[in-house]
Amino acid sequence: MTCPSKLESRARHVRDTWGKRCNVLLFASDYMNKTFPTINITVPPGREHLTMKTRKAFDYISEHHRDDADWFLKADDDTYVIMENLRYMLAPYSPLEAMYFGHAFVTKPPRTYFR
Repeated sequence: MTCPSKLESRARHVRDTWGKRCNVLLFASDYMNKTFPTINITVPPGREHLTMKTRKAFDYISEHHRDDADWFLKADDDTYVIMENLRYMLAPYSPLEAMYFGHAFVTKPPRTYFR
């Protein structure tokens, strides 16, 4: 997940570091960019719509990239992932079974987000 103002300052670094070790790399944004592998996810601005943005991104991936990889990861543009460790963690699991890794957290005032 990223936004147009963070493509150069954050998303570029994901693309140029750990993103290189992904089988498929897509950035969900509210703006299509020709220099980045972005998918246009249109939701109203604001943190209260992050869950909807995530859901729409997974809907897009399911429709257009379902057969491109065994697993899909949602990460923000300020996240660093050691892909080798992630693959090691996923190795005992079957990609044929629906699975979710992560957690929901509640902020103040109470709002639930998924990470």
